[in-house]
Amino acid sequence: MKKSFLVMLSVLLLLPTLFITSFAEDEESLDTMAYMPRVMDSADLLTYEQETDLEGRIATIAEAYSFDVVLVTVTDMTGYSAMDYADNFYDYGGYGYGENRDGCLLLIHMDEDRGYWISTTGLGIEAMSDADIDDIGEAIVPYLSDGDYYTACLTFVDQVNTCVDVAVNGRGFQLKYLLFGAVVGLVIALLVLKVLKGQLKTVAPKASASDYFVNGSLVMTGGYDLPVGHHVARTQKQSQSSGSSTHTSSSGTTHGGGGGNF
Repeated sequence: MKKSFLVMLSVLLLLPTLFITSFAEDEESLDTMAYMPRVMDSADLLTYEQETDLEGRIATIAEAYSFDVVLVTVTDMTGYSAMDYADNFYDYGGYGYGENRDGCLLLIHMDEDRGYWISTTGLGIEAMSDADIDDIGEAIVPYLSDGDYYTACLTFVDQVNTCVDVAVNGRGFQLKYLLFGAVVGLVIALLVLKVLKGQLKTVAPKASASDYFVNGSLVMTGGYDLPVGHHVARTQKQSQSSGSSTHTSSSGTTHGGGGGNF
């Protein structure tokens, strides 16, 4: 009996410790992303001050939209393609917010085939279409070619911020002004119809059809042409897709993306 009492007492004394440890581990798992670096400059292309500035800008985007932005530079992709390296770095690095791992990653690789790759995930796929990724690439390549890697990264972060802002807030903005435009258009149409209707009231109807005929205004010639057929050729115009093409990484995560060389 005494032994059982001592065992129970020991368990009761340990419970608070176990609870505190478990709580601390949960807090640590929730806050892990806050301590993960978003600028991984393995190729040493940026100064410490530049890295710090970029980290701050990325943190602002994360706070505003719960959207992750990661910048990675390497000299060797260890046999992987740029796409696979970028996707795997993002996936296995634990980046991305929420269930869909919302975010994107810019990889700059300084191997023999110098190039870049933009990997998108979750909201990033929706916010950054294939066309957007092409536009971002065109914006950063001149800086990459000139060795101005800091400005290239700044440009990338700024354009990502714009894309995500439009994706998150743009729909409401567009719908608001679409409805406003429809109302204005309806009012203008009603006013035009009212004016035209008023003008028609000034014309009084004639008593017979002959009153509408002006002498000498109709001349009949000896022959006339009768059209025997009329054909209109129509060519379907292909609409340009504004969506994002996707693929699945080795971890099973769906990604969008694109890249090139400089």
